Amino acid sequence: MDSAHGGMKVGWRLPSSEFLKLNVEGSYWAEGDQMGGGRSIRDAAGKWILGSVNHGSAFIAESLALRDGLHMAWNPGTRRLLCESDCKVLVDTLKPSLIAHHAQAGILHEIRDLLDRQCRVDLS
Repeated sequence: MDSAHGGMKVGWRLPSSEFLKLNVEGSYWAEGDQMGGGRSIRDAAGKWILGSVNHGSAFIAESLALRDGLHMAWNPGTRRLLCESDCKVLVDTLKPSLIAHHAQAGILHEIRDLLDRQCRVDLS
């Protein structure tokens, strides 16, 4: 489950058998006093117990988060957006030529439509 990332070893580790594991991701902007985040709970086998979505893959989770984030940005009228994802595979897969035959083409088309709708989105 670990992979090298910039010289640092990263990855999700199973908890010991007597524990559940809560993972959280949060973001805070001090100037606007605004925040957002997500959470999931998994058992010692890595089985998803609680969270926003209960099945799929890391790719699907990142895809849904990106899609929902783009919707959130579009609705109040954002027309210039810097968007960052820690899923390089997702960013690379969003090239129009790669979407058509992908197993997650539906979600990817939604994301691509949102990216194309924005006046300017820099996705990295």
